[in-house]
Amino acid sequence: EDVRLKFERQPPHYVLKPQPVLVPSLPSNCRIILDGPMPIWLFAALARGLCDRATLATYEPRTNLSITFWIQPSRPV
Repeated sequence: EDVRLKFERQPPHYVLKPQPVLVPSLPSNCRIILDGPMPIWLFAALARGLCDRATLATYEPRTNLSITFWIQPSRPV
């Protein structure tokens, strides 16, 4: 199952400095796809917050594909 976290572009004056990032509660066995334009600090914070997930990917709109960053080996339940 894929879960897509979609971000919308904000006006430049909207984000003045990085704020704490709260990662939503998501199933641990799903594939997380980050989608939409975001500052690099937000992308890094989300990747760090989601590092225990089975798979993390980002959506590439030019190719209409998801690019996977990592796949965790299966863990026994």
